[in-house]
Amino acid sequence: MKRRAVCAVLLVAGCRRPTTTTSATSATPPDAAAPDASSHAAVTVERNRSVPFPRPIASAAFVPNGHVLVVAESALFDWDPTKDAAPRAVETHGTLHVSSGSARFVVVRDETPKVVLELWDAERLTKIRDLAGVVAGEHSPTFAFSRDRSHYAYGACRGGADGALTCEVDVYRLADGERIRRTLFSRMDVQGYVPSVGLSPNGRFVTVAGVLADAEIRDSATGKVVLRGGAPRWSGVEEQVVWIDDHRVLTRHEHGRKLVVTDLAATNAAQPVVLRFPMKGDDDKADEPRPSPDRKHMATLLVLEGGREVNVWNVEASTSFARPVPRSVCTEGCEVEWASDHEILVHGDEADPKQSLRVDVTTQRETFEPFTPAPAFEAGGFRVFADVTARSTEAATTATAKWHAGKQADALAVKVTTKTGARRDLGPFPDRDLGLLTQDDRLLVVGTTTVALVSADGRVTTLESTAKKR
Repeated sequence: MKRRAVCAVLLVAGCRRPTTTTSATSATPPDAAAPDASSHAAVTVERNRSVPFPRPIASAAFVPNGHVLVVAESALFDWDPTKDAAPRAVETHGTLHVSSGSARFVVVRDETPKVVLELWDAERLTKIRDLAGVVAGEHSPTFAFSRDRSHYAYGACRGGADGALTCEVDVYRLADGERIRRTLFSRMDVQGYVPSVGLSPNGRFVTVAGVLADAEIRDSATGKVVLRGGAPRWSGVEEQVVWIDDHRVLTRHEHGRKLVVTDLAATNAAQPVVLRFPMKGDDDKADEPRPSPDRKHMATLLVLEGGREVNVWNVEASTSFARPVPRSVCTEGCEVEWASDHEILVHGDEADPKQSLRVDVTTQRETFEPFTPAPAFEAGGFRVFADVTARSTEAATTATAKWHAGKQADALAVKVTTKTGARRDLGPFPDRDLGLLTQDDRLLVVGTTTVALVSADGRVTTLESTAKKR
């Protein structure tokens, strides 16, 4: 099972998946001396102040002025956490595409046969202008924000009388709303259907991935293809492309058996850096590469005929090494995660893992230790533990620090440690996924019934939905 921890960023109403196309404010190193939240004893759920909210919560995002935008059933609400007043409703009449911390967001209104895109000011909550319209399609549209929040991409497809699809991807500059490029993909069959788009961190390049089609990286301004991927089929942008920085990108090829790092700013004479995994069996496979927080290393779990091993690739030095994963650590399912810029942890994803393998990627030293749940989220000095609980029991039972609750659980127990050492138990969230964001020494925990705002000193302010869960 893949760890799908918590959305580091919630982008749109109903979106609860992690993304690599945007981020919350830049993560700062957590306080190493902060107490381990996983060792909290059961305590009373802590709320300093709570504000009722009449609707189910779809998503939420920070705004530069300190407010929080709350999306509920295609409606937008402006919440000032410093006041006891209920959030102010704002009429937008469309679906919201929001990137946390951005001064702009996009409203998508369906006016068949056109889709109208509107650029809005996130602080004043007023419409700035209409963006260039795109043709509505039968397939769900896809969108992305660049990590620096300077660009926005929108993709959509429509079918013709002969059954062929015509898809388009539009890239906009958020500062003024100008469309810098529209790229059409004419007479595509179903294998070329575009299910996802992505942007490089600064928006200079746009990535398009199709079902049964390799990813394409194009220049956002010219539409020219600058690189093609070759990842496993039935995968989207996030599975095929990892941006190391504004101009270096990692792509997967040969069903994930080969990784290639290409510098798109280099001259044509510059050679890509290639890593090919030593796979021989027909059933051998490689999981998605996981970048270290500083993007200097890639860790990949290999499932081989003779067992499992973890491969660590130093992208800067173009060197790699592998370590076998013993069965005492994991059997069927293994998880690889970064504990820091230079350490990885490998453990099982079963209900009760006993042991972890820790590898220092700089010294290649490995140690075995009792399994300890790692934070589900760590940024801005906050450490968040989201443990699976079973609400059917009178007392919540802590299992592993699952990032996505299994079918047997219907809630996530959330505990937080701040950089000042304050520890707070936020209690169970009746959700299978949570959104977690940081900005300006504040943490936002987003569920369908509760939005909890935690400050660095441990104060907790919540927005509590009073609507019945459907």
